[in-house]
Amino acid sequence: MIFWMSFADEKGFRGACLVEADDFDAALSKSWELRINPGGEVQAAPLEGATAENVAPYGLNRLYSKSDMEALGGAERF
Repeated sequence: MIFWMSFADEKGFRGACLVEADDFDAALSKSWELRINPGGEVQAAPLEGATAENVAPYGLNRLYSKSDMEALGGAERF
């Protein structure tokens, strides 16, 4: 399962990532292990139907900044 994870603190958006894991706890642990968790609060959701292949343009296991998200067209809410 692929999880979308978004991180924020009192100053705002800290980054987002896509992580493949069995459940939320495993995704959170993996984000720490991969050093792509910038800290702060996290919101996460499984992406129904997502596979490593169909999210390939966005890439798994990397932290996206606000400017990265804007370039990908996914930062309208920030």
